[in-house]
Amino acid sequence: MIERTYIIANWKMNKKIGDTESFLGALCNEQFPSHCVVGIAPSFTSLFVAHNLLSRSQTAHIGLYAQNMSQEQSGAFTGEVSLSMLAECGVENVIIGHSERRQLFGESDISIEKKLKTLLQHSTLHATLCVGETIEQRENGNTTTVLREQLTHALSHLSSEQLSRISIAYEPVWAIGTGKSASPQIAQESHAYIREVLVDLYNREQSDNIPLLYGGSVKSNTASDLLAMSDINGLLVGGASLVYEEFIKIIRTCGEKK
Repeated sequence: MIERTYIIANWKMNKKIGDTESFLGALCNEQFPSHCVVGIAPSFTSLFVAHNLLSRSQTAHIGLYAQNMSQEQSGAFTGEVSLSMLAECGVENVIIGHSERRQLFGESDISIEKKLKTLLQHSTLHATLCVGETIEQRENGNTTTVLREQLTHALSHLSSEQLSRISIAYEPVWAIGTGKSASPQIAQESHAYIREVLVDLYNREQSDNIPLLYGGSVKSNTASDLLAMSDINGLLVGGASLVYEEFIKIIRTCGEKK
């Protein structure tokens, strides 16, 4: 049973170092609901300064996330960032398979599986695995098929310890950056299905202990209804997390789900 609620900010390719310092300088002085887990995924160039700021926070812990990683540990891979580099910056959790990585950069289920296995086998870091369907796949009635394929590719044959370091974010591609958010009911249906796939892959107890987050044009006026759904344990917030006041409103919504 998931007793905590996760509110994770994905800043994507936004906010330079000075912007990161200003935002986190204020966030570190906030008080969060005790069961609320807050995380920030800044750009690669801001990771180290973000770690320094967050490690000095006197309030509730704020987790440091990375937006992506290489499937390779080192070598001649120009422009890539390795797992060990992220760990050195204080990263605790890596977002893997974000819909923009799949859609814009051609990441496949196979490459996402390799990234996840690299993280799980060569570190103690946690991962947030993103899954979700396109509008064409949904309109053709293939949502469940897509979700099962994505989950099965990434999560088969993991140990109990490895599985305990994974969260899953359901991100319908048609709701990413479009301003369209899945209704709470649609989001709940997909989260419930993801939970059942996890039962099939492992068992009910392990499935029930994996946090499921919703991502897709989340805003402060939709957060409460989404978090009211029984299988939604948190939110992966994109554009709304760039505006401090909006992100704080979403975090405070977390206090309504206990």
